[in-house]
Amino acid sequence: MAVRDLSNKGKKEKNEKKMTNNERLKQTMKYLFLSPILVILFIYCQANLMELLVLSTAGNTVKVLGLPVDPDCLPYSLNCYKFIKKKPELTGIHYYMDKYLLSKVGLGRDSNKSKANHYAHLRGQTFNEGANKAKSFVDTTKFGWPYNWTAEKDSTIKNSVGSFFTTLWVIVRGALVSVLEALHQVFYDNYRPPDHYVGSQFMDFAKFVVVLPIINSLLFLGQYVVTSFALLGACFKDQGFLCIPWLVFAFFSSAPIMAIMTIYLFGFIYKSSEGKMRRFREYGKRYKFLWVTAIIILWFTNIPSFWAGTTYYKPVIFMMIAIVSMLFLTMIGFAKSI
Repeated sequence: MAVRDLSNKGKKEKNEKKMTNNERLKQTMKYLFLSPILVILFIYCQANLMELLVLSTAGNTVKVLGLPVDPDCLPYSLNCYKFIKKKPELTGIHYYMDKYLLSKVGLGRDSNKSKANHYAHLRGQTFNEGANKAKSFVDTTKFGWPYNWTAEKDSTIKNSVGSFFTTLWVIVRGALVSVLEALHQVFYDNYRPPDHYVGSQFMDFAKFVVVLPIINSLLFLGQYVVTSFALLGACFKDQGFLCIPWLVFAFFSSAPIMAIMTIYLFGFIYKSSEGKMRRFREYGKRYKFLWVTAIIILWFTNIPSFWAGTTYYKPVIFMMIAIVSMLFLTMIGFAKSI
């Protein structure tokens, strides 16, 4: 009797789980449109990261990608400006003393030239307050709150707040710069588009669909570790006795701070730009048949299962074959639309 009840119960649950034709149609339409969107988003995400890695050449990442890491310059400080103040030209004996004597021991007028050149890509020769004020709050080169509080020597609290956020962002951005430059050296040093040989194209495609997704995942996982160390460093660096309240603050606010850092990293990688869109179109076009194949696989591994055991199974299969055929004909230029 108990076995019979269990059998009836199983049949009842099976009947309850059986989809109606309207539900099957909804699922079919969902996968029909969702599959191409997922493939397009996949290409977009990997193309964006690839563009960043290609640009992350040693020494140029800070400038090209807008990741300031120098605590003595924008957006954290204005100290860098003191290195490029113009001085009157030397003449006569003073010129020769400066060039052949003082400069040899690092005391000449040009001793700060390298430092000035190092900062040259971050600002002009004088700080433009109007241009700075016009920048958005999230602009990575904008000098202002809370960084300008670091110069508030008369207010210990303000100075502490400025130092905390300066240290936090310098560590986070510095780690990101180091990782991007290291990945550039490993995967995209002296990058050139693949030639017409199958081996070259296979390696390029493999990096795009295997290596880049792994790097994408590791970047977001790793940022939690980096942010944890950055919070700890910000609590202690130049804080003195205030390190104790900062530790309490970091403990209770670590979750929202990490969420902010995740949003920051997401925006940094996936924010559209001309170069990223060009890379997206390039790889979308270069491997278009493979992307279409991926869409078709997603279709045929999901949609037919919704109609299995119904009278509509064969018509659905024929309809999908017709759609796929027209799609391939469109791609190779025999049809203008599907």
